[in-house]
Amino acid sequence: MLRIAVCEDDIAMCTSLDNYLYSLRRNLKIEIDVESFFTYDGLYESLMRGERYDIVFLDIVLGDKNGIDLGKIIRDKLKDEDTYIVFISSQECYAMELFDVRPFHFLIKPLNKDRVFEVVEKIVELLDHTEKYFIYKKAGESCRVPINDILYFESENRKIHIHTIDGIKDFYGKLPEVYEKLDKMQFIYIHKSYLVNDHQIVKLEYEQVTLSNGEVLRISQSKRKEVREIQMMVERRRRIVGN
Repeated sequence: MLRIAVCEDDIAMCTSLDNYLYSLRRNLKIEIDVESFFTYDGLYESLMRGERYDIVFLDIVLGDKNGIDLGKIIRDKLKDEDTYIVFISSQECYAMELFDVRPFHFLIKPLNKDRVFEVVEKIVELLDHTEKYFIYKKAGESCRVPINDILYFESENRKIHIHTIDGIKDFYGKLPEVYEKLDKMQFIYIHKSYLVNDHQIVKLEYEQVTLSNGEVLRISQSKRKEVREIQMMVERRRRIVGN
């Protein structure tokens, strides 16, 4: 899933950009989740809660506050160099101020749908060629683990255990919320407590899966048909890509 944040205090402009982005789903054939913020404080609070986005569209002028400052928070305070920042403005005079934020692009208002498409499509292309990470919050700090190193997520009470090829990491959270951040064609619910990385499955049987580390997990009865259907879809997609 491509997670996008839009921070724009002009509600009409924000709505237009949201519509552009959601219409991209058909072109790119990927899931897109857009979260809109009409104020500086709205996005700031979301970031402080540990929310992370693949792309952030930031209006530079946000009432009496500055979107460039939010960009600096992403880069300097949160130590996040992975988020693609795209600034939006009706003026072109911010070149030197933007330098330290290292934005991916700068769009001039009024926004052009084709230009928005070009920028997002380029970012998606870059994301496809870079290692992806699952980002989570623990003890107030942002942590990340390479997606392809994850064997499965396990839910135990209020805690999530991330089983990886290098060991187990944990944080407080809910499995459905974890699932919303992941590629639905890569991670499969095999049980209400298990979310498994399909790339790490070496053997799929009716009642269980065997992972690359030799671990065997049971597929709950209610999930068996769904797991089989998703696996078939994944295999079809791999064959298409391979051709």
